[in-house]
Amino acid sequence: MMKVTLDLETEGLSGGAQEGPKLSEEQALEIMGEYLAAFLASEQDWGVIDSLLRARSEEEALRAYDEALRSVHRVMEGFGFVLLVNLAKSDTLSDVIKEKVTFSSDNVPYVQRAYFNELLDSASKFISMKMRENATQVCLRLVERALSKYPKYMQR
Repeated sequence: MMKVTLDLETEGLSGGAQEGPKLSEEQALEIMGEYLAAFLASEQDWGVIDSLLRARSEEEALRAYDEALRSVHRVMEGFGFVLLVNLAKSDTLSDVIKEKVTFSSDNVPYVQRAYFNELLDSASKFISMKMRENATQVCLRLVERALSKYPKYMQR
């Protein structure tokens, strides 16, 4: 079992509305792909992936994506620490995470969970916006990312 420290503080989240982290499309797909992979491993519910693959219109894609978003929140209980560590170690996310995650001398991450919630929210909004531009392409890329990450969660 991987050792990790999780900061449950919500510092920086109280008081006025704050803008979330700025993400690229690749970073948003990385975050959501990681969450979907963990969801698949914990729930073995392939309906979410099937819905994303079958989406042929913006409306279908947004509906499938909304279903996926409701599903990914369930993974924090089973894979929370592993998921956060995998995101923290992602090369794609290093520039948006490096200031929020510190590693001890034995490479144990100290994770600020509140920041990962902000990342998930920002990624979710970004992907929803991209769905309006090219829904089927975004769905396929999201599924591809999730399936590529799935095996590391099955090894648990």
